[in-house]
Amino acid sequence: MYVATSHCLIHEQYLLLNMKHNLVFNPVKSEKLVHWNQSGDCCQWNGVTCSELGRVIGLDLSEEFITEGLDNSSLTFHLRYLYLNLSNAGFEGQIPIEIALLTKQATLDLSTSFNLLHSLKLEKPNIGMLMQNLTEITELYLDGVMASATGKEWSHALSSMQKLQILSESSCNLSGTIDSSLSKLLSNCALTDVFPKGIFQMQKLKILDVSYNQDPHGSLPNFTQEGYLQTLSLSNTNISGQLPSTISDLKHLAIVDLYGCQFNGTLPVSLSKLSQLFHMDLSFNNFSGPLPSLNMSNNLKYLSLFQNALTGPITSTQWEKLLNLISINFGDNSFSGKFPSTLFTLPSLQELILSHNGFDGVLDEFPKVSFSNLQSVDLSNDKLQGPIPKSFLHLKNLGYLLLSPNQFNGTIWLDMFHRMQYLQTLGLSHNNLTVDITSSGDHGLSAFPNMTNLLLADCNLRKFPSFL
Repeated sequence: MYVATSHCLIHEQYLLLNMKHNLVFNPVKSEKLVHWNQSGDCCQWNGVTCSELGRVIGLDLSEEFITEGLDNSSLTFHLRYLYLNLSNAGFEGQIPIEIALLTKQATLDLSTSFNLLHSLKLEKPNIGMLMQNLTEITELYLDGVMASATGKEWSHALSSMQKLQILSESSCNLSGTIDSSLSKLLSNCALTDVFPKGIFQMQKLKILDVSYNQDPHGSLPNFTQEGYLQTLSLSNTNISGQLPSTISDLKHLAIVDLYGCQFNGTLPVSLSKLSQLFHMDLSFNNFSGPLPSLNMSNNLKYLSLFQNALTGPITSTQWEKLLNLISINFGDNSFSGKFPSTLFTLPSLQELILSHNGFDGVLDEFPKVSFSNLQSVDLSNDKLQGPIPKSFLHLKNLGYLLLSPNQFNGTIWLDMFHRMQYLQTLGLSHNNLTVDITSSGDHGLSAFPNMTNLLLADCNLRKFPSFL
């Protein structure tokens, strides 16, 4: 944050000190307010941003452990901040109407984390009264604030904010259907449809997060190439229908979070065109059909399709460009066919979950990699056959290996795993295996220093492991 070298204005320093005097905060945990004093220049205070002329233009009191309410005596509303960040500051109770006096405000962040959920309220005044004068707002964060507003109320309130670029209102207790007044935000797009066909095509919108609001419903529109949307988070809403193939027109998309919605149909092939994507979570939906090519972005790090109805094989060619993938979760689907062992060689991969599918056939040995980041492999509840690949022993950082139940066969010596010093969970139960616990060396308990879960049910054990 830029801090001006010029001295702040005397009357603004007085207003800030007066505000500090009226706030109740924990001086032991405070890193900002506790250091404000008359002898210092307020432009040098932590949490205060000044212009080159010494005028206060930003105030950041986030994470300041402030207690009690936020009222008209505890905040200096005579300062027309261009940036006000009170996220997780500790305030409780009603947000005062005086915030509406900050007519030149560009950024307003009143969000709270889950442990402070709904500690701040927007009831009297409501969101409409608060926002009617804040026409300069470009970024608005109200996550976790108890808004208690209907769709019509908050839609009308937001429709007057023509410069809005970022809107985040997750867990706000919003209810009802979305009103068509939001289409006013699209005056330069010649769009008049009701939500969601309007709000998703706001040309200047970069981040849209309406997650954890249960009432919003409807389907996604056909997107246009004119937008700059970077984050689309609709998780835990009732938005349904198919994912439009025109999602590829949102060329700036980096985060797609549709976890826990009601989407159905096949995944569009056009997903492979999202070249900026690094996070995609489509878990807990009703997507079906085959998996399209996902060679969309070298930046892709997190990919989850958990608990859908996707079918067909997964081929090794679908992963050739995804060298930065950290997590793959395709569990609880209906994938089938031969498992592509090349997944184990992705250089950045840390988590691989493909449990509860229909993969069958022999799991091939895979090339030894110079260094593997894999920490968790879950192939449980599939139909894999043959011997367990010894290649797993090369995964030195592996902490979780779950292979039960499947149809693996043969004899496996538990002693094989003793070099995997980080191994915490090993699941071999309910296969066609014989597990031999005979040790080829005197490893004892030190063989598995971090083991917490050893699952050997139905493994034809001849004696109890002595190291336990």
